[in-house]
Amino acid sequence: MAPALDLKAGQTVEVRLEKPKPTIHRGTIRYIGEVAVPGQEGIEFVGIELPGATGKNDGSVQGERYFQCPPMHGLFAARDKVTKIIAQPRPVAPKAAPPKPSASSARPRPSSVGASQTTTRPARLSSVGGSKPTTLQARLAAAVKPSSPVKSAATARPPSTTRPPSATSRASVTPSAQSRRVSVAGSSQPSATTRPSRKPSFSSAASLETRSVAPSTTATSATKAPAERTRQIPEAEYRRLQKQQEDTSQLEADVLKLRTENERYKETIFPKLNEKVQKYGTENSSFKEEIAHLKGENDKLEKALQERDTMVELATIDKEMAEEQREQLEAELENERAIVEELRLELEIKQEEASFIDDDMPEDEKQAAMLRQAQNERDRYREGIVRLRDMTREQIKGLETRNRELEAQVAHTEIVEADLAAAKDEVVKLEGYISDLRERVDTNNEMEEMNEELIDKIATLEDSISRLRLERRELSTMIEVSNETINDYAEHADDLEAELETRDSQLADVSRQRDAAEIDNAELQDRLSKYQTVAMELQSQVRDLRADKATTEEEVKDVTGRFNEVMELQRRLRTAGVKDTNRHIDASLQHLAARDAQEERDMIKHYLTESSYADFHSSSVKAYFRAKSISFKAELTASVIRTITTDQFGAEQGPEQTLDVLVRHDVVGHFDYIHTYAEQIWIAMASCSLDEFEKAGQLFQEFESVLRTVEGCMGSLKRDELNLKDSLESARGSYNVLGAIYRSNSYLSHARPDSTIILHVSVIRASLERIRSVFDAVKTFVSRVEPIYENVEDHVDLDAFAEPAQTATEALNIVTKFSSALQALQKDGLYPSLPDGIEGLIDISESLDRFANKAQETAVTFIRLVLGKLGKEPEGFDATMMSAQLETLFKKDLLGELHASVNGVKSRIGQWHEHASILNNCVEVQLQPAPWFVKAQQIEAEKKQSIESEKKLQLMTTELQSALLQVRERQETIDTKELEIEHLRARNQEAAVKAGTIETLQTELDKARSEREIYRSEAETLRSEITRLEREGVPRQDDDSQTIPATPQPTRERSEVVEAPQANTSSSFITLVKALTNENQWLRQRESSDMLSFNLEAVFTKTRTDRAARVKADARNKQALAAEMLDMAFTSHLMGVQGSVTRPLEIWSDELTESAKGEKFAVPQDRQRKGSPAFPLTLATGTDPLAYIDDLSFVDLSPVAEEFLFEFPDC
Repeated sequence: MAPALDLKAGQTVEVRLEKPKPTIHRGTIRYIGEVAVPGQEGIEFVGIELPGATGKNDGSVQGERYFQCPPMHGLFAARDKVTKIIAQPRPVAPKAAPPKPSASSARPRPSSVGASQTTTRPARLSSVGGSKPTTLQARLAAAVKPSSPVKSAATARPPSTTRPPSATSRASVTPSAQSRRVSVAGSSQPSATTRPSRKPSFSSAASLETRSVAPSTTATSATKAPAERTRQIPEAEYRRLQKQQEDTSQLEADVLKLRTENERYKETIFPKLNEKVQKYGTENSSFKEEIAHLKGENDKLEKALQERDTMVELATIDKEMAEEQREQLEAELENERAIVEELRLELEIKQEEASFIDDDMPEDEKQAAMLRQAQNERDRYREGIVRLRDMTREQIKGLETRNRELEAQVAHTEIVEADLAAAKDEVVKLEGYISDLRERVDTNNEMEEMNEELIDKIATLEDSISRLRLERRELSTMIEVSNETINDYAEHADDLEAELETRDSQLADVSRQRDAAEIDNAELQDRLSKYQTVAMELQSQVRDLRADKATTEEEVKDVTGRFNEVMELQRRLRTAGVKDTNRHIDASLQHLAARDAQEERDMIKHYLTESSYADFHSSSVKAYFRAKSISFKAELTASVIRTITTDQFGAEQGPEQTLDVLVRHDVVGHFDYIHTYAEQIWIAMASCSLDEFEKAGQLFQEFESVLRTVEGCMGSLKRDELNLKDSLESARGSYNVLGAIYRSNSYLSHARPDSTIILHVSVIRASLERIRSVFDAVKTFVSRVEPIYENVEDHVDLDAFAEPAQTATEALNIVTKFSSALQALQKDGLYPSLPDGIEGLIDISESLDRFANKAQETAVTFIRLVLGKLGKEPEGFDATMMSAQLETLFKKDLLGELHASVNGVKSRIGQWHEHASILNNCVEVQLQPAPWFVKAQQIEAEKKQSIESEKKLQLMTTELQSALLQVRERQETIDTKELEIEHLRARNQEAAVKAGTIETLQTELDKARSEREIYRSEAETLRSEITRLEREGVPRQDDDSQTIPATPQPTRERSEVVEAPQANTSSSFITLVKALTNENQWLRQRESSDMLSFNLEAVFTKTRTDRAARVKADARNKQALAAEMLDMAFTSHLMGVQGSVTRPLEIWSDELTESAKGEKFAVPQDRQRKGSPAFPLTLATGTDPLAYIDDLSFVDLSPVAEEFLFEFPDC
């Protein structure tokens, strides 16, 4: 047990791990704390960054990042695995204060020390326009910064810290950093500059990220740390933070003002609400007591009802039992009647029998027998009748008794049912009362809750407004970053498309070259076969010549020269074949790269607007493309090996070549396994869910060894240095790795059942090909050994291999047909539902794989053993010994078991093929969208959610304003009603004074109406006269006023200053003036407050602006109307004091108003011509002439204003 160590971030420590083998690691501590590992909760882990790639991760576990380091440089170990501390962290010189981390970081962990995260674009983009660092993560981090609380924004770095303290630190900033700073400043001012075609906005992330200083063990990192700390926030970032601070302070002032206003309204409303709450509480308590009393009565009635229900149920049960007994007795009665009928029939039968008594009998005997028989029958019948009578009487008595009991029970049941119906009616009635009381109680409770909810809602809306405003700023910043990213990615997509077109043209050229090379290669192959034949002939001739020893030196030189020429030609053909293989491999790899690039571009389109390039290149996506690469390259390797295998089992060569060909077939079979499993894995990854796709990211490192094996074999083929033994071992290990991955991750096998079936069928086909190649190799080897040992086939029994080989060939043909049928069904979106399920197919594939491995090992052992014996002692090893070795290795039990297994596979695959050919036995494939489609949909949903949240913000703000307006309107209504109450009280006091003047005013009104009728008739007469004169053509003379003496009319000179007598102003008039003044002042205050609220809410939509404009217009109209009313009141009061002409009652006469509107200004002209007085004069007396205004204080005064302007147009 290691002693407890004082571990800190930055220390260099030594860690000892026991599994899988004891290993000691040394590295720097980057994280101390818990890690989200299932089953390891509560255990403290230490995250270490290793100097070399000997770790297990890059600082993240199961998709969650704890620190940043290069891949395979991170390691997590339990705290007790740390054995000792090697070095302490070096102190940092305090040149400049490091930038404070934002409070809105993604995962704040107090005990972790994270490295700066800088990601770069992959190197494959260098052909497009140079590599550019990916900055979308930094931009998103900068966009998230406004979401920090107000305090964190207020306590941001002061302006003095944003600039380097010395010229040295300024010089340390690279030109790329300066260009990045310029690009950021330019992006913040779109109106000043225009965006170039390729602006370097991607490179602005290095200055926007908040870098945390992490101690390092190397001298290079120690020297770079001060330089990183001297990098300051750019000026554009400082201006943005300063602007954010000003906005925050303004928001705080607005929120404080709103809270003060809210408190004032609360102090005004709460006392009234408390009184209502107390009143409702008293009523609620009384309701509750009444409800409790009613509940007690209801419980009693329910108990009585339950008792009656029980009695009714018992009576119903008794009734049913009685009915059953009655039915049973009726059945017994029927049985007895049947018995009586049977006895009667027997009696008739006996009588008939008696009639057949033999006539030969003596008469006496005959009579005696008949008499005895009749007596016996009579006695028996008599006894049966008596017994039946007694039984019938007893049953009738029992039934009558039971019937009376049932009738009594039925009567009792009817009474109980009647009582039950009455009780139910009463219960329904009481339940109605209870529901009514409950509704009233609920209403009271709801009113209490409404008051509380209104207060809580106001506070919640204020908080939501402040929070959503901050979120809106964040979203606007993120939108700007996203727009820049869209433009950059669009440029990147254009570059990729141009590169793809270039690659397509290159591929077309390479394809044409490959076709020409294939034609040349075919010709060379033909020539090679011819030269090989010649070489074989020459070799045979050389052997013959050496055997005969009769050739001359000249002939030997000639034959040797020809042989050397053939070998040189063969070497050139071999070199040409290697070059053709290299061209074929390079062209296929280019095609793979182009296809992957196109698919990658399609993926980027889904992530283009919302996600980052680094998020796109996750480990899951890399694992997906790595699996596709493994599948393609394994298939390519297998096809190339098949192509270059010129010596098949049927070729005429030595027995040594048989072993190489057999191993080549085994290598090809294993690469087929690898291709099949890798293809199934990437197809399953493209069809699994998003969580499973992210989980598949851990397979990226596991695929590395497989990819290395495939690429190594491919490189050996390109160099013509293929080692069959090493390649076979590597391919077998990679196949085992892929099989373990496929079996350990169940979601890969469950994602696509159709592909799973095709996978195992492909494995079965590859295993059968391997088994057939074993049989062919053994036969070929034995046949090629025959020239050495004559008549070797007579000693070696090859018939035992004939039947298994034939069966394997037939099974292979059936499996090939079944595989083609499965692929055709898969294209139609179907797959067969196998009778035995996929498990049976898996068992067959695993068993055939084992048989193929065993047969392969046995055949290789046999061939090597025979070749070894032939090389060491060819004369001591004959055909009999070879036959014995073959029988020892290939035992009859093994061949029989292999033959039975292959035969069973043939029959089962044939049945499944027939089963799959029927469409009713097929199931539709349930295809799921690809994970990147699902991710894009989630991003779109988040975008819609943000839009909905903004709409909710607007709605909540509107509701808040509506609530505040309602509160204000209610307060204003209360104040207005109080004024009305005071005015009504004053009016009530003066009602008695006004009652005396009503009769006088009514008399004057009648008199004025009669005069108005006279004036109206005169006006009509004058109009008719004027019309007649105009019709007669009499022109109007201008000197009519000279010939006709003008009637003097009273004039009103308003310019004369008349001293107003000192009159007592009415209290009602003073009250009216105060009310109008207060209303005018309130309207002005509300207009000012509305203007302030409009300034605060200028960020909202046009709808709210229009609504505010309408409210403001209404307020101004009311203000103007109130001012007009006030001016009219003062003018009328002044005219009344000076003794002017007033017509108070005629103002309210609708007839006069209508006549005045119809006549307009014709009436005053007629009156002027006639010379009569225009209006009856009402002189001011000692009484208050404006007392009538009290009746007009709170009514619509627009008709008054119109009439006033009509009577006094000069005012």
